[in-house]
Amino acid sequence: MQIRLGTLFLIFVYVASSVGAFGVAGIALALYLMLLLIAIRLLRSGASLGCLLLALFFLLAISLVLPAFSCAREAARRAQCANNLKQIALALHNYHDMHGCLPPAVVRDAQGKPMHSWRVLILPYLEAMDLYKQYDFNEPWDGPKNRLLAPKMPSVYRCPSAARRDEHYITPYVVVTGSGTYWPESGSSRLGDGTDDTSKTLLVVEWADSDICWMEPRDPSLAVLAGAESLPREIPSGHGYRIGYFVVEEGGGGQVAMADGSVRFLGGPLSVRGLAALAAHSDGDPRGDRLPETYLDPTRLRRWIDWGHVIGFSVFGLTFLVLLWKAAFAPLEKRPAPPTQPTGPPEPASGA
Repeated sequence: MQIRLGTLFLIFVYVASSVGAFGVAGIALALYLMLLLIAIRLLRSGASLGCLLLALFFLLAISLVLPAFSCAREAARRAQCANNLKQIALALHNYHDMHGCLPPAVVRDAQGKPMHSWRVLILPYLEAMDLYKQYDFNEPWDGPKNRLLAPKMPSVYRCPSAARRDEHYITPYVVVTGSGTYWPESGSSRLGDGTDDTSKTLLVVEWADSDICWMEPRDPSLAVLAGAESLPREIPSGHGYRIGYFVVEEGGGGQVAMADGSVRFLGGPLSVRGLAALAAHSDGDPRGDRLPETYLDPTRLRRWIDWGHVIGFSVFGLTFLVLLWKAAFAPLEKRPAPPTQPTGPPEPASGA
């Protein structure tokens, strides 16, 4: 079966528009429909129906499996992020059991200068004792020896969905410091200091736009977040979601570890007001039972037209209809007849 140059160009546009309209799954869809068109064409030429149906069934299975793999990737990243937070919360509880209190958010020197972070203090409880032994507590976190340890950031401090995960060894897992939280500006606290239910009180939060190195003794402060105009007024999350196809509602979801060690998923960014209510351990706020509905900031949700899908789907539909017409209704090319042997009387045998 010969294919002309114009038809090849049309097939290329058809496959490209399918990818633009449906993503990676569009390749399987384009191949499946293309085989369907070829089957129609071959059936018009008298090809075997059984072989064509078997090939169609095989490609149909591929087109159904590929989208599932594509959608499962973000779910796997989200599960890994939740597992990271779970390990961090467990390490904090083990530190509390050993020392009778949570680690201080910041370890300061005699002059009050920030030296070390809580993330370094719990390394022995994260199966990173070798890294902990290499850390020099006699110099600051960015001293000449300690700065060499930044590339050795434990994987538990890295969210697989974080866009900046390889930049300056940034971690999205931070605590919220401030009066009335489990992370005071100075000193330590105990889990028994709070009167609120620990399952409704924040311990660690995922902050997707964090610019904090994992060893850096710095975490967001409620007072700074609420008062500074240049800082974000909400804590964005690292796991995006999209609803809709042509008209899209887009937002982000993140995860928090509560003081009881549980991990909960949020469907959007936390407002500073909601963050303060979650972080406070003795305010008697009953809204923890309605965490997603109460604390999320709806202003960060965006609604827009996905012109890529609109144009891609339009071109895909148009090229498919043209190819369908070619397969179902275009005249079939006549194959040249094979040469025939001459049928005249046999030549007489030549004499000796």
